[in-house]
Amino acid sequence: MQLIINPTPIQGPTSLFSESLNMLVMLIEAMCNEEKQSYEKALCRLTAGYGYPVSNGEERGVGWLEMAYCGAVYNKNLISIVADGVSPLLHVLVSHLRGMQQKKKIIKGKIDDLKEILGPDTIARAVKIAEKRMKKPFDYVCEH
Repeated sequence: MQLIINPTPIQGPTSLFSESLNMLVMLIEAMCNEEKQSYEKALCRLTAGYGYPVSNGEERGVGWLEMAYCGAVYNKNLISIVADGVSPLLHVLVSHLRGMQQKKKIIKGKIDDLKEILGPDTIARAVKIAEKRMKKPFDYVCEH
Protein backbone atom coordinates (compact mmCIF):
# COMPACT_ATOMS: atom_id res chain seq x y z
CA MET A 1 0.00 0.00 0.00
CA GLN A 2 1.37 3.42 -0.93
CA LEU A 3 -0.24 6.66 0.18
CA ILE A 4 -0.47 9.39 -2.42
CA ILE A 5 -1.66 12.79 -1.26
CA ASN A 6 -2.38 15.57 -3.74
CA PRO A 7 -3.82 18.46 -1.71
CA THR A 8 -5.13 21.58 -3.36
CA PRO A 9 -2.67 24.47 -3.05
CA ILE A 10 -3.56 27.00 -0.37
CA GLN A 11 -1.07 29.89 -0.42
CA GLY A 12 2.67 29.47 -0.59
CA PRO A 13 4.86 26.39 -0.30
CA THR A 14 4.93 26.36 3.51
CA SER A 15 1.16 26.23 3.93
CA LEU A 16 0.92 23.57 1.20
CA PHE A 17 3.51 21.48 3.00
CA SER A 18 1.77 21.99 6.38
CA GLU A 19 -1.61 21.03 4.93
CA SER A 20 -0.14 17.93 3.30
CA LEU A 21 1.54 16.94 6.53
CA ASN A 22 -1.69 17.42 8.52
CA MET A 23 -3.65 15.31 6.05
CA LEU A 24 -1.01 12.60 6.15
CA VAL A 25 -0.99 12.52 9.96
CA MET A 26 -4.78 12.33 10.08
CA LEU A 27 -4.79 9.47 7.59
CA ILE A 28 -2.13 7.54 9.52
CA GLU A 29 -4.01 8.10 12.81
CA ALA A 30 -7.25 6.79 11.28
CA MET A 31 -5.53 3.72 9.89
CA CYS A 32 -3.77 3.02 13.21
CA ASN A 33 -7.05 3.37 15.09
CA GLU A 34 -8.70 0.95 12.68
CA GLU A 35 -5.85 -1.51 13.17
CA LYS A 36 -6.13 -1.15 16.96
CA GLN A 37 -9.83 -1.94 16.80
CA SER A 38 -9.11 -5.06 14.76
CA TYR A 39 -6.47 -6.13 17.28
CA GLU A 40 -8.83 -5.59 20.21
CA LYS A 41 -11.57 -7.61 18.45
CA ALA A 42 -9.09 -10.45 17.88
CA LEU A 43 -8.17 -10.42 21.57
CA CYS A 44 -11.84 -10.44 22.58
CA ARG A 45 -12.45 -13.46 20.35
CA LEU A 46 -9.48 -15.25 21.88
CA THR A 47 -10.54 -14.58 25.44
CA ALA A 48 -14.10 -15.66 24.66
CA GLY A 49 -12.92 -18.78 22.85
CA TYR A 50 -14.72 -17.59 19.72
CA GLY A 51 -14.03 -19.81 16.72
CA TYR A 52 -12.23 -22.49 18.68
CA PRO A 53 -14.35 -25.62 19.20
CA VAL A 54 -13.80 -27.44 22.47
CA SER A 55 -14.19 -31.21 22.41
CA ASN A 56 -14.95 -31.87 26.08
CA GLY A 57 -17.35 -28.95 26.65
CA GLU A 58 -14.96 -27.04 28.94
CA GLU A 59 -14.13 -23.42 28.36
CA ARG A 60 -10.95 -23.06 26.42
CA GLY A 61 -8.14 -20.95 27.96
CA VAL A 62 -6.20 -18.38 25.99
CA GLY A 63 -2.72 -19.49 24.99
CA TRP A 64 0.26 -17.22 25.15
CA LEU A 65 1.23 -18.19 21.62
CA GLU A 66 -2.09 -16.96 20.20
CA MET A 67 -1.80 -13.71 22.16
CA ALA A 68 1.78 -13.22 20.93
CA TYR A 69 0.67 -13.91 17.37
CA CYS A 70 -2.08 -11.27 17.57
CA GLY A 71 0.41 -8.78 19.01
CA ALA A 72 2.95 -9.54 16.29
CA VAL A 73 0.37 -9.09 13.52
CA TYR A 74 -0.77 -5.81 15.10
CA ASN A 75 2.80 -4.48 15.36
CA LYS A 76 3.66 -5.58 11.81
CA ASN A 77 0.60 -3.79 10.45
CA LEU A 78 1.34 -0.61 12.42
CA ILE A 79 4.90 -0.57 11.13
CA SER A 80 3.63 -1.03 7.58
CA ILE A 81 1.12 1.82 7.97
CA VAL A 82 3.71 4.21 9.35
CA ALA A 83 6.34 3.23 6.75
CA ASP A 84 3.86 3.74 3.92
CA GLY A 85 2.79 7.04 5.44
CA VAL A 86 6.32 8.35 5.74
CA SER A 87 7.22 7.45 2.15
CA PRO A 88 5.35 10.41 0.53
CA LEU A 89 6.73 12.76 3.17
CA LEU A 90 10.26 11.60 2.40
CA HIS A 91 9.61 12.11 -1.31
CA VAL A 92 8.39 15.69 -0.69
CA LEU A 93 11.38 16.51 1.51
CA VAL A 94 13.91 15.12 -0.98
CA SER A 95 12.25 17.07 -3.82
CA HIS A 96 12.28 20.23 -1.69
CA LEU A 97 15.95 19.69 -0.83
CA ARG A 98 16.91 19.27 -4.49
CA GLY A 99 15.02 22.43 -5.41
CA MET A 100 16.72 24.39 -2.63
CA GLN A 101 20.14 23.09 -3.73
CA GLN A 102 19.43 24.32 -7.28
CA LYS A 103 18.37 27.73 -5.97
CA LYS A 104 21.54 27.88 -3.85
CA LYS A 105 23.70 27.24 -6.93
CA ILE A 106 21.90 29.97 -8.87
CA ILE A 107 22.23 32.48 -6.02
CA LYS A 108 25.92 31.66 -5.51
CA GLY A 109 26.47 32.24 -9.22
CA LYS A 110 24.74 35.62 -9.02
CA ILE A 111 26.79 36.57 -5.94
CA ASP A 112 30.01 35.67 -7.73
CA ASP A 113 28.94 37.72 -10.76
CA LEU A 114 28.12 40.73 -8.57
CA LYS A 115 31.42 40.44 -6.71
CA GLU A 116 33.23 40.43 -10.03
CA ILE A 117 31.30 43.45 -11.30
CA LEU A 118 31.43 45.54 -8.10
CA GLY A 119 34.87 44.67 -6.81
CA PRO A 120 35.98 44.29 -3.19
CA ASP A 121 36.23 48.04 -2.46
CA THR A 122 32.62 48.72 -3.45
CA ILE A 123 31.41 45.76 -1.41
CA ALA A 124 33.38 46.90 1.65
CA ARG A 125 31.85 50.40 1.39
CA ALA A 126 28.35 48.93 1.06
CA VAL A 127 28.93 46.79 4.16
CA LYS A 128 30.05 49.88 6.16
CA ILE A 129 26.97 51.81 5.06
CA ALA A 130 24.73 48.90 6.01
CA GLU A 131 26.39 48.65 9.44
CA LYS A 132 25.81 52.36 10.10
CA ARG A 133 22.15 52.08 9.13
CA MET A 134 21.63 48.96 11.22
CA LYS A 135 23.77 50.31 14.12
CA LYS A 136 25.30 46.88 14.62
CA PRO A 137 27.97 44.82 12.88
CA PHE A 138 26.97 43.24 9.62
CA ASP A 139 27.92 39.57 9.25
CA TYR A 140 29.69 39.62 5.90
CA VAL A 141 33.21 38.60 5.03
CA CYS A 142 34.67 40.40 2.06
CA GLU A 143 37.06 38.08 0.25
CA HIS A 144 39.91 39.84 -1.57
